[in-house]
Amino acid sequence: MFVVLLILVLEVVSAVPRQKRGTFCIMHGQDYSHGENFTIARSGPCVVYNCNHGLVRPIQLECNDGSGGCHPQGTEKEFNCKTAICAERGNTIGFYVTHTKCRDPNGDCHTIGETWIKDCQQFVCRKTGPSTFRIRTLGIQCQDAYGNCKNFGESFSYVINNQLYRECTCNLLGTRLRYECA
Repeated sequence: MFVVLLILVLEVVSAVPRQKRGTFCIMHGQDYSHGENFTIARSGPCVVYNCNHGLVRPIQLECNDGSGGCHPQGTEKEFNCKTAICAERGNTIGFYVTHTKCRDPNGDCHTIGETWIKDCQQFVCRKTGPSTFRIRTLGIQCQDAYGNCKNFGESFSYVINNQLYRECTCNLLGTRLRYECA
């Protein structure tokens, strides 16, 4: 399983192209009055600028979450088993990934090194590369008719085709469990 890092970045104009004309500001061909606050498409809705005696300055630098919400710097968000923080870096502001976790088939997130058991299988989350994570199987046991885990060779009840059998065992055949009932 490869993990793709998603970074939502909005550009912040630090060297703002501007022209003076009295107490007005002109930015990207648009006139703004002294004291007027505005946004531009290039920076998105979460970066607000102010016209002050012909000078344009950003007065609000927040991160866009992609759903129309703006969040102040330092805000942490979780999405797709990744933790990201809203931060300004150079001329950009956006959510930068700080931690990544493994996502299991049920959509649950697990930290690197974490182990868990699901359906009598023990799993671990491993980092396999700079930005790749894998879920590895550490061990497997048989599962009886009641959801309890049983060792190989141990006798237990098991359901096959809606029929409950009381004397069953299982063994590992390659990577699959094989159940046998008398």
